[in-house]
Amino acid sequence: MQIYAKFQGDDLPINLQITVNEEYTTIDFACKLAFKTAPPTYDDVLSGLNTINSTLRFGAFILNPENDSLSYRYDYIYAQASPSTELILSLITMVVTVVDAYDGQLKKLVPVNTDTYDPMFG
Repeated sequence: MQIYAKFQGDDLPINLQITVNEEYTTIDFACKLAFKTAPPTYDDVLSGLNTINSTLRFGAFILNPENDSLSYRYDYIYAQASPSTELILSLITMVVTVVDAYDGQLKKLVPVNTDTYDPMFG
């Protein structure tokens, strides 16, 4: 099962995809950031991602070089107990808060490509 939600952050929209993976008993949260990077900026972006990721307790920002996209990923393992509605809402809040806190900082690392990502047309 997949759920899509859109939130408005302080400076950029936050598109959240939640996937329930019953095979691995996980709930996977993924936020594709509202901008892309480009190969000439990979070194600066990866350095910035490493700096940010080293401060995060949960989840990580990642660079996908196949499509130059940046995302935040967090996977919750629920093993033998079904997560409550309150827990899921709390995890959504955490994911959106983390992305909102760092997306502006990450966007500053990619000055050559500051186009806003359009989920309809890519």
